Amino acid sequence: MAHAQTARLRGAFTEYTYNGAKRMILVMSVITIADPSFEVVGTTISVDKSKFIPPELRLKDLFHENLEIGPQVFDALCAAGTHSEKDVFELMKHKLRQFENGINMSQDYHNLGESVKDYVSNYTLKVFRNTLARGHIDVADMGTYLVVGRNVPRLVTLFLCSPHYLSHEQQSLRYTKANSFHIPNALRGRPLEEKARALITQAYSLYSRMVERGIPLEDARSILPLAVNSNITSTGGGREYTYLGILSRSPHIVLPQVVKDSVDQILRSVSRIAPQVFLDYGPNYDIRRYYPSPQFFAKTNHFVNKLIAQNKGERVVLLGFHDNGLKLSKQEVEEGVRSGDPAFFTNLLHIRAVFLVKLSLEAAHQAIRHRTWNHDFESLYDAAERFEYMVPPSIQSSDFLAEYHAMQSEMRELYMKVRDEVSRSESLLFLTNAHYVYDVMEIDGWNMIGNLPLRTCEKAQWEIRGIAKLMTSRLAWGSAQSGFTGDKTLSFYTLPTCQTFGVCYEDNSKDVCPIYRHKFLKA
Repeated sequence: MAHAQTARLRGAFTEYTYNGAKRMILVMSVITIADPSFEVVGTTISVDKSKFIPPELRLKDLFHENLEIGPQVFDALCAAGTHSEKDVFELMKHKLRQFENGINMSQDYHNLGESVKDYVSNYTLKVFRNTLARGHIDVADMGTYLVVGRNVPRLVTLFLCSPHYLSHEQQSLRYTKANSFHIPNALRGRPLEEKARALITQAYSLYSRMVERGIPLEDARSILPLAVNSNITSTGGGREYTYLGILSRSPHIVLPQVVKDSVDQILRSVSRIAPQVFLDYGPNYDIRRYYPSPQFFAKTNHFVNKLIAQNKGERVVLLGFHDNGLKLSKQEVEEGVRSGDPAFFTNLLHIRAVFLVKLSLEAAHQAIRHRTWNHDFESLYDAAERFEYMVPPSIQSSDFLAEYHAMQSEMRELYMKVRDEVSRSESLLFLTNAHYVYDVMEIDGWNMIGNLPLRTCEKAQWEIRGIAKLMTSRLAWGSAQSGFTGDKTLSFYTLPTCQTFGVCYEDNSKDVCPIYRHKFLKA
């Protein structure tokens, strides 16, 4: 049987030693070990420099050749524009006229080019010393940076996707196959490196065989560790990239080395383009000025730990509900939602529901990309000490269940070995995507009717869909703990649009969901 499977899967058996015992594994393919890389591929830059250069100047051609109106200059001009009647074009023209009037024209052409670069650089630095150095960090938002990350571990992207005002598009392991992993530098050249490689190979073999046998990619990935890589593209202003740097230096956060190295790469990349924007002037690196993001890597989170202890075992708990005096009637809710009145949607922001949610790291990664939800996660260091993980239904009912549990146990053993012999931070790479973590999640009324319907939809990922449906139920019936007796009208509009508005925005041409089939395709 094993040989038949080997031939069919085009794999090969290999022997390795783990915990003193020899084991045989079916290797589907040689795994690739890769380190993350980041580079800036796009920034805010003028599409027409002539708008900034006075046409009457003798040095206009020199300015065209030597000036770049990029994010650093835009940040400075926009900041200066707050204290001037001139717009950004006139501000730059004014500075260039001053330069030409005061320059020694006997310099050679090359020196003149360097002189104008220095002149503009001194001007922008002066602006930043009067803005960023005083903590006016919004100045850094005017210039944006598009950063491409390749071979980035999921552990790293948990950190990168946490700030509210960075936007990301990430390779989805729901639809694409994993193909590379990261081994921390702290393990390289040590006996643990061989063990880590062997176990990742074994996990990848199980993953590949499950996919081969029809287990969906989104379920098979749950056995892979957070060392699995994917590609990610991020965009945002200088403020949020600075915030990443601030977090990486915080004494309250313990980042794995690969996360620190990734942040360093990103900051070096953006600093090459706009060095003055990312200088530490003091107040612009004061963490209290930045909108807080969820902290997976905090040493601990006492508030969340207390709530976990009070509600242990519950998957979704409604902790509180507040409408801040809105007291919307059923008619007002129905009319507001159906009419699409933007003022009503703004009113809904005053409605707040707070949940304690237990979810896998796989689902947590999806949840943090909803930037208008507020998350307060349990520290991964605390979550890691509980050996709790999710089992997808497709694996639960398959022949792979025993092997899945065994693989989770072996990953747990590797996690503990790395924790004890190397460090707690490096061990996090060997938690699997299935590992459970708690999240104190706050959503407002707009998210209830504008975002939850995407997650209660039958096309949503099954775990997130299950959590969203439980949240919907809690909103409908309330909870004794919150003192809220429920709002069935508001809860109704958290359901998929096929149930609330009789329309479906998903592509059902290939995979028709049961609700859509029942409501729209029945004879």
